[in-house]
Amino acid sequence: MARKILELLKNIPQEKIMIVGGTTRIQAMIAELRREIPSLTIPEEATYFEALGAALWAAENPTASIDGDQLFIEDRSQFDFHHPLGDFQDMVTFNRMERGTARTGDRCLLGLDVGSTTTKIVLVRESDLKILGSEYLRTKGDPVGASRRCYRALIEQLQVTDVRIRGLGVTGSGRKIAGLH
Repeated sequence: MARKILELLKNIPQEKIMIVGGTTRIQAMIAELRREIPSLTIPEEATYFEALGAALWAAENPTASIDGDQLFIEDRSQFDFHHPLGDFQDMVTFNRMERGTARTGDRCLLGLDVGSTTTKIVLVRESDLKILGSEYLRTKGDPVGASRRCYRALIEQLQVTDVRIRGLGVTGSGRKIAGLH
């Protein structure tokens, strides 16, 4: 997360940078930021800074009165309710993909999903669409590191190292930064 913040700040003068919000409690991230931005300011009110701003605004601006009797309407919901998913099991088909063993010279397709919380990878043989390897792990705020850990795990699963990657698809919130590395 610190690296992403630093990337976002790379073209901004860093003499006066303040960080607020709950992430100020993540000591490892703050330590990393302070290495690059020694003058980083964390106000005492950092964890509730936005709420404090809202309260100060309310103190200086007129408030609208609310009719408490109309605030809650009993026996009525503003949300749509749907039938339980179990009622539709007969409409669902679960397809399983077969797993296979990598062979020297296999032509493969690689899929990588770099999400904010988890990162997944799968290697599929092009000729029969069998899964040759896969990994699922926590991103831990480091999309590049998570991608690299997925690649390493995939290599460890394969019993051969001479496969041909014919296509790569990358998706997820970390796809752009992972694609740079």
